[in-house]
Amino acid sequence: MPDRHTGFMFSSLDKTVEILDFSTKSAPQATVVVVTYKRNQQLLECLASLARQSYKDFETIVIDNGKNEAVHAGLSKYNVRHILLKKNYGLSIGRNIGIEYARSDIVIFLDDDAVAGPNLVKSHVEAHQELNIVGLRGKAIGKTRTIYNDLQQHYDLGEEIKPAVVNLGGNASFKRDMLIEVGGFDPNFFGHEDLELTYRLVNRYGKDKVIYYPKAVIYHDFANSLKKHLKKHVRHSLMWDMLEETHPHISKFLMSYASQAQKKSQRCGIIYKIKLRIIKSLEWRLERISRKLRSFRQRMA
Repeated sequence: MPDRHTGFMFSSLDKTVEILDFSTKSAPQATVVVVTYKRNQQLLECLASLARQSYKDFETIVIDNGKNEAVHAGLSKYNVRHILLKKNYGLSIGRNIGIEYARSDIVIFLDDDAVAGPNLVKSHVEAHQELNIVGLRGKAIGKTRTIYNDLQQHYDLGEEIKPAVVNLGGNASFKRDMLIEVGGFDPNFFGHEDLELTYRLVNRYGKDKVIYYPKAVIYHDFANSLKKHLKKHVRHSLMWDMLEETHPHISKFLMSYASQAQKKSQRCGIIYKIKLRIIKSLEWRLERISRKLRSFRQRMA
């Protein structure tokens, strides 16, 4: 039976407005793909962290889904290729376009609101060169200390290199030819797209070919408010339903990685619910206080 996913890779010519090439790399060892939408200053902070990398033999491709006009002029100071798209095509299509334009065999994906650790690219390249792998995910540390970051148990899986699903797509890398072979990212997903890709890669190449590599570190905030946290939670819940419809054995697949980590996750699930109730209660009380203060100021005016 043919793989229904092989059609995800496509020509980007009909989706591209312009390409501005500020890159000096013609044959780099790695390509960092940053898909961005409406990030502006955060995008520049992300690119600045890439400019500070200890390893230099890489190119950066910015796939611009729009609403970053305020910082377009500032992109020229960085060693990047800026590919501006006609509209917001989403993360998965943006990443597929990045794969298409990559000039290297190793493609690293970095979130546009993340800050790369100084050895991020070096760690990804070393892992691919020294280990017989198809892909990896790294570690994330919160940029700020908030309860929303503390709740993300998938950010840090410890210090051991081990087989793992890629559930941190904003700090992940893959062999380019193998991404193309399985068809790239499924554009139907706008959440869990990295997990869905892992399922296809592991089924084709084997469980030990996709790993967790803790030396590859980014700094990233999952959410900075309850509203944003819940919005992500709802979106991922919807995408999980679609994931189960697309791959009926996905739950069994994930359980094969479980062992002690699953027990920890179950305990964390209980803690998560308790923390979420506390957050909701606190934000509700703060909102009541805020309304009373506004009412008091209006009376005093």
